[in-house]
Amino acid sequence: MPVRNIAVNTEVQMGNNDSPSLLRFIKIEELVISNKQIADLSPLRDFVNLTKLILDHNDIGDIGPLSSLTELKELSLDYNNIGGIEPLSSLTKLTYFSLDHNNIEGIEPLRSLTKLETLYLVYNNIEDIGPLSSLTKLTALGLNNNNIGDIGPISSLTKLEELSLDHNNIGCIKPLSSLTELTTLSLDHNNIGDIEPLRSLTKLETLNLDHNNIEGIEPLSRLTELTYLSLKNNNIGGIESLSSLTKLTYLSLNNNNIGDIGPISSLTKLEILRLDHNNIGCIKPLSSLTKLRNLNLNNNNIKGIEPLSRLTELRHLSLDHNNIEGIEPLRSLTKLETLYLVYNNIEDIGPLSSLTKLWLLHLDHNDIGGIDPLSGLTKLTVLSLKNNNIGNIGPLSSLTLRILNLNNNNIEGIEPLSSLTQLKELELRGNPIDIERGLVSIKDLPVYEKVKRQLLCFDILAKEEEGKKTLAKQSKIKGFFDSPQDLVVLLMRDYMKTDNMCKFVKMLLFVAERGRIRSLVEHDKQILIDDPRSDLVTPKMRSILLPMIIEEQRDKIEQFEQRELGGGIVGDEEYYGDAFAEENDACGAAKCPFHGEDNGNCSVM
Repeated sequence: MPVRNIAVNTEVQMGNNDSPSLLRFIKIEELVISNKQIADLSPLRDFVNLTKLILDHNDIGDIGPLSSLTELKELSLDYNNIGGIEPLSSLTKLTYFSLDHNNIEGIEPLRSLTKLETLYLVYNNIEDIGPLSSLTKLTALGLNNNNIGDIGPISSLTKLEELSLDHNNIGCIKPLSSLTELTTLSLDHNNIGDIEPLRSLTKLETLNLDHNNIEGIEPLSRLTELTYLSLKNNNIGGIESLSSLTKLTYLSLNNNNIGDIGPISSLTKLEILRLDHNNIGCIKPLSSLTKLRNLNLNNNNIKGIEPLSRLTELRHLSLDHNNIEGIEPLRSLTKLETLYLVYNNIEDIGPLSSLTKLWLLHLDHNDIGGIDPLSGLTKLTVLSLKNNNIGNIGPLSSLTLRILNLNNNNIEGIEPLSSLTQLKELELRGNPIDIERGLVSIKDLPVYEKVKRQLLCFDILAKEEEGKKTLAKQSKIKGFFDSPQDLVVLLMRDYMKTDNMCKFVKMLLFVAERGRIRSLVEHDKQILIDDPRSDLVTPKMRSILLPMIIEEQRDKIEQFEQRELGGGIVGDEEYYGDAFAEENDACGAAKCPFHGEDNGNCSVM
């Protein structure tokens, strides 16, 4: 806790440290006490020399003791439980006041604080802002996330330079027309349709109108000082009015009804452009935007991408969900770091070989067979190739991947993955993987060692036919399960039908006896619904599994399930498994629960 010049011009910051007795410092002028769970402010009553007080992130409800601190010029009470602010009416010297994230409804006491220049009341329950009309010296006002509908009182605040009214119930913005000094205005998530009043705000540099009901944007044509403009999630069709906004460096128009992007061609200073989720087919106007660094064109009707070849400053490019077949124009974009081409019609990825700065590449849901061009992309750490026609993954052996998704391809052997010693996440489900060629033989290779040390969840889901074959090779499966000591969950959905259940339970027992894998999960609705024998084992598996998984592991499993499998925590209706089976449980019992035979006579024991 630094304490400087206690008796004269003092600033005390106590933050999360142990605070001394406040009564020793009643002459201080600046005091910061944040994150201390303070509820009682009565000790501050005598700190009459304070000019600056910050009490953010506490448990304050009653602010009565502050009424005597009439010398205060700066006061911050963010993140507390304050409902009434009547005691503040006496603090007439305040120039800066912040009450974000409280429970304030009425703001009448603010009417007397006529010296205020900055006021933040974000995340409260305010509806009536009438008292603000007298605060004519305000230059910055934040009223986000309240219940404000009528903004009439703001019209008198002609010195405002920054105004934020996001997430309210505002429909009419006519009162804003008088605020000609505004340089920053944010109105996202309201009910605004008519933006004519903005025409007079010619000093605006930053404007946010996301998530409204705007169709026509002609009034924006005069706002030539704009450098940042966001209009996403509206009903905009024509964008002719934007051609005059030549100072723009950021423009977001995603989630509208835009087809023709011709007017954008004059915005040559753009560095970030979002046009995703529109009806764009032709992207020729983009060829002049040579300063672009970030471009998003997801979810459009784009087929040809020739105009992109000139955008050599691009670092991030998204082209998911289009009709792209050829990607030759991408060859010249050698500064690209991230590239998304999911859900297109791409077969040949040869042009990607020159993009040596890529660290993230998504090529899911295309028609890709060969991946040789990826072998030289040594900076790649995240690669997703799911749902393609890939069989040979040899070219990946030279990479330093941390995340790799190869789901739903034609991969049989995974030996090339042995060199990927930095892998954190690996997904291979939906492939005809040969256990003997792949998962068993890999156990002594570096990638397998990496799995043991780092992977929390290893998903080896296989196609049904291959799954049946691998289950018949008990010795091979044992060989695989004998090593990984730190796996939290091993997923084996789609491996078998009901006639393989006893082999499956044998496999569960083998793992449980060694205490290697905390949870072995098999997902097959047909077993749960159609096989009466499942009733004998599923409840028992659940009763063993849930208590044995520590909370941290359950969190990790849940995160994996939510992210990759679309929900369903282990133990839900569609998941069951065994963890550290107790002695004499499941197939470790005196009799097999499926066959009723002694363990020695069970065909799978």
